Amino acid sequence: AMAASEMSLATGLTEGVAGRKAALGAALGERFPLTRDLFVDGRVAAANAQKIVDACAGLDVEACLRVDAEIAPRLPSMDPARVTSEARRVAGRVAADQVAAHVARTQQGRRVEVGPGMDGLSEWFASLPTATSAAMWSAVENLAGEYRQVDDTLSVPESRADAVTDLVLRNVTVTAQLTLGVP
Repeated sequence: AMAASEMSLATGLTEGVAGRKAALGAALGERFPLTRDLFVDGRVAAANAQKIVDACAGLDVEACLRVDAEIAPRLPSMDPARVTSEARRVAGRVAADQVAAHVARTQQGRRVEVGPGMDGLSEWFASLPTATSAAMWSAVENLAGEYRQVDDTLSVPESRADAVTDLVLRNVTVTAQLTLGVP
């Protein structure tokens, strides 16, 4: 935390941005020396270096060094849109057990939260495993499309909201209590 504060003061960056840059520098220095050298020489953008670091989350130093050795020579000419997927592919090959363990730990953080929204609405947030999310999104999109065919006045966001509601409440009995505060 102190590095981010001092870097923020010295550079005029926000403390959050300074902290991310300091963390990237530390990760590159310890686990990705070839990518660090490319970054320092201006041959690789910080965003691409960050993609490699992020794709290797949960891997030990030795595995990161192996990913770095394989990715770095190709990185300067690699399409930036492919960096993350390529880094994940290599990480999965060189440290499959570590990748699987990291995914398992990450999935333990899955959650659904609800909070107040605009008048009469609430906002939902969900953090779910990717495969589950993809299946759910497909179900929502399919049902929402059916709703729009029946009622062409529904917008896409409205039909999706209706579809999520119907999918969640399908085949369940719900009891709700509403408390109104009247002045």
